[in-house]
Amino acid sequence: MLPIFASVFKDFANHCIVNTSTACDILGCTRQNLNYLVKSNTVHPIKDTWKENVFLRGNLTSFD
Repeated sequence: MLPIFASVFKDFANHCIVNTSTACDILGCTRQNLNYLVKSNTVHPIKDTWKENVFLRGNLTSFD
């Protein structure tokens, strides 16, 4: 098993993980449209809560 250092994980999170608002900016759509994409299984969040979703930036840019 490889050790994961906090600084490496923090850099990964800052560069690769985005919230709903940032995902909308990347895709150029509204929160309502992004919610439709999630519900239709076109875009997949890594964390889905009732208020906010979290996405991998790479999944959004490859979709676009």
